[in-house]
Amino acid sequence: MATLTVPRMRRMVVAMKVEGTYGTDVFAGTYTAADIIPCFNISPAITLEEIENLALSGDIGRLPSGIGRELAGVTFEAFVRGAGAAYSASVKPEVDRALQACGLTSAFTGTSGSEIVTCGPTATPSSYTIYIVQENGSTLKMAGCFGDVDFTMRAGGIITARFAFQGMLVGEADVSFVAGTIAGTPAYPTVKSAAFQIDTDNYAPRIATIGFRMGNVLQAVPSVNAASGVAGFFIADRRPLLTIDPEAASIATHDWFSDHKAGTLMDASFLIGSVQYNKLQFKFNASLAAGLQIVQRSWGSRDGLTAFPTTLLATINAGSDDFSLVFS
Repeated sequence: MATLTVPRMRRMVVAMKVEGTYGTDVFAGTYTAADIIPCFNISPAITLEEIENLALSGDIGRLPSGIGRELAGVTFEAFVRGAGAAYSASVKPEVDRALQACGLTSAFTGTSGSEIVTCGPTATPSSYTIYIVQENGSTLKMAGCFGDVDFTMRAGGIITARFAFQGMLVGEADVSFVAGTIAGTPAYPTVKSAAFQIDTDNYAPRIATIGFRMGNVLQAVPSVNAASGVAGFFIADRRPLLTIDPEAASIATHDWFSDHKAGTLMDASFLIGSVQYNKLQFKFNASLAAGLQIVQRSWGSRDGLTAFPTTLLATINAGSDDFSLVFS
């Protein structure tokens, strides 16, 4: 049967692999199904900086522009779930590599029957090579990539992680398309019975949505000796923020105002999922000590209710301990 050859967006994949040497394309033109991150809303971007030639010649118009720095990036979204089987040094959640590329560690610990994977900030992150591969289209190749991640959660929904990566542009090429492996299980955990608590009184407000963003600042390193004008990228800073929209409450119930005004540091945690090896716990800070500070609070409305939209900064105590993500 004859059919048109077309580049269907549903047949676009993201492949990622850790680099042994920074900025070196570890795929070298070939990737496997195991390298693919299950994701959607993939949006690649190439930046070839235009340098306009505005030399005056008495004419209206432009002379040919120059091409400056060469950069590349990609954003995509992924639903988050556990491995569905006992964790080990080689059995990790689907989004593990993407999280590591955002400057997180991935530490396996535990004994038989209680294995966990803990992701937390590190001062020495690993860079990744990323291919955005389009069936019946070209492949965008990036190297020396780092990223940022933003988690969004709504009551009854699924955890969605939105990733944004930047790296050096290796180029575009035709690469043999390899599809990812379909995995229908485990089911994605939903945001129910999350046991959200905050502050010393373990206050458990009714919340409709939760957001958490690492807040990585990605910085390009200019270099006149680099072929693209850029030697690579690094994570220059991090400002992790937790956002919630609790229902308004009396001061006697919980004094948000005083906590904000005094700069009170609070502990907080919540757990998504109830089945072993398919649960994710968010901890602030990593050891559940007081580390969250309200940096913005307002009055708002949602679902016909008055709410207190609140932004909290996850602070460090002993270094790289502002938060942790525990898959169990």
